[in-house]
Amino acid sequence: MRMNKPDQTLAEDLKLREIPAEEFIIQRDKLPPSLRAFLDPHTKEKYEEMKAALFLSEDNNSGFGLRPDGGLISVFSLEKEKGPKLVQEALSRGAKYLSCCGEKLKELYEEAGFVITKHKDWDQEFAPPDWDYERFGTPNYYEMKLKKPETS
Repeated sequence: MRMNKPDQTLAEDLKLREIPAEEFIIQRDKLPPSLRAFLDPHTKEKYEEMKAALFLSEDNNSGFGLRPDGGLISVFSLEKEKGPKLVQEALSRGAKYLSCCGEKLKELYEEAGFVITKHKDWDQEFAPPDWDYERFGTPNYYEMKLKKPETS
């Protein structure tokens, strides 16, 4: 199923609340280190500097950040299969662009209507300290933006 527009039925069962950076970081950092390595390790100060709105699910297991300019950041979930719901909720709140690492995340965002604007091969210099090479290899880096709807 292609998800080019926010689908209310997907986002309805994912109830999010806006929370302070400290609370967001506590929940985000419950991810195993190998998965946390996919996220930029933003500090409370960095989130505040970016003026990011941080959202967390009622069960504290999923969340994301949204910059005022539409930058989607820090998408995480402690539960499998919540990614599409999180992305749809982020779209409904104004997400316009993002960066990600790896084919699975790229495909998740493409399914939601994002297109690649920049692609870079793995660069060892920027590898996170907890990167699990055996599990994840050396994935590509992508910058993506929301595809503008075609007008007729």
